[in-house]
Amino acid sequence: MFSSNSLRGRGLTIGITACCGVSFMLFGYDQGVFGGILSNPTFQKQFDDPNTTMQGQIVSTYVLGCVAGAFLSMYTGDRLGRRRSVLLASAFLTVGGILQSTAFTLPHLIVGRIVAGLGVGMNTTTVPMWQSETCKQEDRGKLITIQLTHLVFGFVLANWINFGFTYCPYQQISWRFPLGFQSFLAILTASMVPFLVESPRWLCVRGRSPAAKEVIARVLDKPLEDDEVLASLQSIETTVAHEMESQKPGWRTIFSNGPQQTFRRIALGVGVNFMQQFGGVNVVAYYLPIIMKRSFGFSDRMSLILSAVDSMQWMFWTGLGTLLIDRLGRRKLLIVGAAGQSLCFAMAALGLGIGTKPLEGVAVAFIFVYYAFFVRAPVTRKLLPI
Repeated sequence: MFSSNSLRGRGLTIGITACCGVSFMLFGYDQGVFGGILSNPTFQKQFDDPNTTMQGQIVSTYVLGCVAGAFLSMYTGDRLGRRRSVLLASAFLTVGGILQSTAFTLPHLIVGRIVAGLGVGMNTTTVPMWQSETCKQEDRGKLITIQLTHLVFGFVLANWINFGFTYCPYQQISWRFPLGFQSFLAILTASMVPFLVESPRWLCVRGRSPAAKEVIARVLDKPLEDDEVLASLQSIETTVAHEMESQKPGWRTIFSNGPQQTFRRIALGVGVNFMQQFGGVNVVAYYLPIIMKRSFGFSDRMSLILSAVDSMQWMFWTGLGTLLIDRLGRRKLLIVGAAGQSLCFAMAALGLGIGTKPLEGVAVAFIFVYYAFFVRAPVTRKLLPI
């Protein structure tokens, strides 16, 4: 009979990667789903045709929830562990999806967006750590990058679901189902967690070294007393002990720059990811169908088709980035990606600014090329010590 202790070695790694992947798929789905819904005629009628300012508020309240969830995970991650944090985040996402799909007023919808954002913020900070701490060192970079592929797949899924419902645009289900579908993905994530292992590092921090050794043995698929298992456990225990002795964990630790260069690592990790988000990717992710319709004159259906095709080529480039990350290194990909993104947005702005038909076509082309460089840019999760 299948139990929570059945998975070992490669099977366990696949299970954790699948759970983390569905979690990031949900993140991508939430990123893309509102791009098609904002222009949905039934949605607009239900909420009294919200203007662009109100549309921005609907979108941004979700992001505020994500920020709050990320801060919340700093406490839940250490107190509850990785698995229970993912379960809590999935609960927020399930409730948020239900609230959004049953909304009849804007406050109702916005509350649902905030609650879902809390779950996404918690998951996107907890899941990469969980994946990093429960896989072999040589697989870490590839497995974490696979999460971005799942994120993009969720974005693709959202775009095609929105496109599918253009065939019944005047029915409530055309926007309620896409919003409610995120609850299904959250429940799917939660259903996998009981069969997977806790982070050995978190177990060591909590003084549960025997349990950590058992987890390491299952990840490596080796006996408990195997030399590799004992060496991995000792390495984690040594790191944890050094951290506890050198400085008590807390806010002061974050801004210190001792032997482990904690502040420098965090500044690099947070700074690069901040620039990634500040660089404009979410303008494309959230508003591409609207941009295609209002700036280029495409119909609702054609705008959603182009957005869906764009998301599919984003997924292709993400998969290629997964293969390149360990061969070319993070720094080279970061430099090439940042330079390419700058060029693409500059050319898109030039084409839209001049406004002639040929240059508008150039702008569309560079919006598509943008994603080829975006997926090569920020990979910072290995900056922090395991």
